[in-house]
Amino acid sequence: MLISRDILRSASLHPWSLSFINKRLETLYLHYLMPSVKSQARMGLLLGAVMYGLYGFLDVLFVTPDAVIKVWYVRTMVLMIGFAVFAISFTKKFTRYHQQLIGITGLFAGIGLFAKMSYLPPNAINFYYAGLIIITFWCHTFSGLRFVYATGVSVLLLVIFNMLFWGIRDMPTLDMTSYDFFIISANIIGAFASYMNEKQSRQLFLREKELDNERYLQQERALHDRLTGLPNRVHVLQALQQALGVETDVAITVIGLDRFRAVKAALGEAEADALLTAVGKRLRDCIPAEDLLGRIDTGEFAVLS
Repeated sequence: MLISRDILRSASLHPWSLSFINKRLETLYLHYLMPSVKSQARMGLLLGAVMYGLYGFLDVLFVTPDAVIKVWYVRTMVLMIGFAVFAISFTKKFTRYHQQLIGITGLFAGIGLFAKMSYLPPNAINFYYAGLIIITFWCHTFSGLRFVYATGVSVLLLVIFNMLFWGIRDMPTLDMTSYDFFIISANIIGAFASYMNEKQSRQLFLREKELDNERYLQQERALHDRLTGLPNRVHVLQALQQALGVETDVAITVIGLDRFRAVKAALGEAEADALLTAVGKRLRDCIPAEDLLGRIDTGEFAVLS
């Protein structure tokens, strides 16, 4: 779909959300990006589900027997949410709510991790909190989330983590400071990567649309007479070939201006060009709109009907 060159020239991004300020351009970009977002989201959901399940191997080492069922119950619930969103990705609703659905998946993956960590002894949390870093990178790089949504989910998980383990469980200050340092570092790196990726994607979209406009303009110039703006000889012949291929009744009328070369020599090139332009306009007004009018030679026009 072609986009107005004026809109492309004036396109600008919001510095924080990276959305196009022009709402129509933003809608066109999201529609353009949707096929790749669906593909990435599906792969990201499957990869996340596999990694989330494999993380259960740590349970053998750190989860006490009385908490195994509770931990696997939490893990199963999170996996069910992920597979449910994967199934929804094949429906029309995913197109409208995909960012919210993927964001909820990442959020519940983190909350599920916190729930499992609540059943662990303090010395085992060191091995599980790294999962929060993995979820952070998943949100920013594999999930298909936009920068603003991925950052929102990651920051919200960081806040919940601190509320649970610094406030409720009263973890040692040194341990929590260490955890926060690495989680915040992961958030900064992930946010920077997703910000740059989305910005480059939007700039690439603009360049592609500019090239589409340029290709269309060049094609129009190649198939239209520059003086009158009417289809040229090549365009008329192409249209005639297409019509002969699908229709049985095709008519072509050739209209020539008598002694036009002599008129051009007498009036001069500028006046002759003005005459051709006027003739083209009058012919266009005289023939049905569905017929094709073209200029096929210096003083000749053709009508294809």
